[in-house]
Amino acid sequence: MDDTDSLHDDALRRRAFASAAVTGLAGLAGCTGTVRPFVGKRETTTDAATGVQSLVVAADVGDVTVTPNADLSAGAVRAHVTKRSSSLLRSLSSATFSLTTTDGRAEARVRTEDGVVRLGPTPNVRLRIEAHPSVVVAAARSSDGDVTAHGTGGDAVVRTTNGDATATDVDGFVRVQSVNGDVRAHSCDGVRGVVSKNGDAEATVRALRSDADVGATNGDVRASLGASLGARVVAETTHGDLTVSATLDDARRSDRRVAGTVGDGGPTLRVSSETGDVSVT
Repeated sequence: MDDTDSLHDDALRRRAFASAAVTGLAGLAGCTGTVRPFVGKRETTTDAATGVQSLVVAADVGDVTVTPNADLSAGAVRAHVTKRSSSLLRSLSSATFSLTTTDGRAEARVRTEDGVVRLGPTPNVRLRIEAHPSVVVAAARSSDGDVTAHGTGGDAVVRTTNGDATATDVDGFVRVQSVNGDVRAHSCDGVRGVVSKNGDAEATVRALRSDADVGATNGDVRASLGASLGARVVAETTHGDLTVSATLDDARRSDRRVAGTVGDGGPTLRVSSETGDVSVT
């Protein structure tokens, strides 16, 4: 072997060593693209009920999702509960689940030990409910988590304290509420109220049965008026911009307030925010 071959082999060895070193450092930094396995505790349970006419879902803690499932038998409800904790030392038993039925009324419930959400011992909870379309979903609530009702039947209350509340494609009139989070109602038969204290509010309003608010204290508000809506519309903001592109009859306008009617008039729809922008289309 001459000196040229020796130098060439040394260069190859140096490049191979450098490549291995870079790969090792990238792996230590978590940059290899591999998915790290979940470390902690996880528990998944399933429960079911039959003969259900109406359903209430309530959680002291955790995200809640309620959807229809036509493959279930009429009057059937199925629940999927996942509890997890990133600590191997933390017990999952501090949050419990129950599904009970009395005289056709079912309640799916996640409870903490004393009904209080704590930062330390409470595990993360996800509650997913499937209900046959014949079941009226009357309420879906959480004290600490996002709540979603999609495609359910019957008038519904969708509410959370800390999290987002969303109702879509509900075959009924909805009331959607959050204290700290965004609220949304789209493609529902009608609204009874879509309100947040600290978050944005948006709704498609097809119909009203009585006076209703789409509003926020601290957040932007957007309302889209359905083509067949009959209502008196009042849009206003205290410290934000106001945009009304919907056609209102007998409209009265100022910088902070617009009022008028759509269709044949009817109940009052109030679209408002204290600190955010308001848009009505």
